[in-house]
Amino acid sequence: MMKRAVQNKQYAEIDHAIKTKVEPFLYNRGKGRYIPISHLVLLRNKERPRHKLLPPLRGMENPDEEFDVEKDWPAVTQEEYDANPSGYRELCWDLKERGAVGETILHLCLLNATSLLADLAKRLLRFYPKLINDIYMSDEYYGESVLHMTIVNEDPTMVKFLLDAGADYHERCCGNFMCPEDQKASRSDSLDHEWVNVQRDTNYVG
Repeated sequence: MMKRAVQNKQYAEIDHAIKTKVEPFLYNRGKGRYIPISHLVLLRNKERPRHKLLPPLRGMENPDEEFDVEKDWPAVTQEEYDANPSGYRELCWDLKERGAVGETILHLCLLNATSLLADLAKRLLRFYPKLINDIYMSDEYYGESVLHMTIVNEDPTMVKFLLDAGADYHERCCGNFMCPEDQKASRSDSLDHEWVNVQRDTNYVG
């Protein structure tokens, strides 16, 4: 559909598909929803060995199946968020509708890094601009945004597009994949903050 749209300069078909097929996977039809950082930390923490599980998960027989990220998830007002922005993260793509490593459709567009999928990514952001700051949610790639991916792709044109569109260049990527090998064993979580705790010393020379 995107290929036809680009060739014919007719976007009605792809726009209709985006509205009907993508929107059901978004919070509040793309307007987003605030989620407490503590919930996100638990979502990531359930992937750790049992001896590193946080107390709310340690009592569960099978945290991977029993933990419900939306349980006791309060409705957060804009005023509450403004009063404590470090306590919440705004998400656009439904947490329960993500890929195997917590990715969204926008991540997939930039992961494949073709000009056609870059055009599709721009079209998605035209309708749902808050998708731009959704991050990978699994422990392996936690915090990785489409801006990170575009930089890795060495695509300065797309980097500029994302920055102009409001991409958060302060986003902190703390996934296991990005962690030096001699720090990985020390990785642990805290309900008080979103980043991962690691030992301070490393022999990493990269």
